[in-house]
Amino acid sequence: MTRIESPVAGTVVEVHVKTGDRVDKDQHLFVVELGKTLLIVRATIAGVVQDVAVKLGDLIQRDSVAVTIK
Repeated sequence: MTRIESPVAGTVVEVHVKTGDRVDKDQHLFVVELGKTLLIVRATIAGVVQDVAVKLGDLIQRDSVAVTIK
């Protein structure tokens, strides 16, 4: 399993996947807002989403696991 972590602390403003979704490498998973900057977090591997630990509006810390892909 691959754990996708947030590279920055911020607010989750978009979530593009849910548990059970099939994803491709580099597909958008979620977006974090830090100040006025939006950071798109992408899948590092292709697979099936096992868990989505974030939802719209969540405050996420840097290096927190947000999505798990198998």
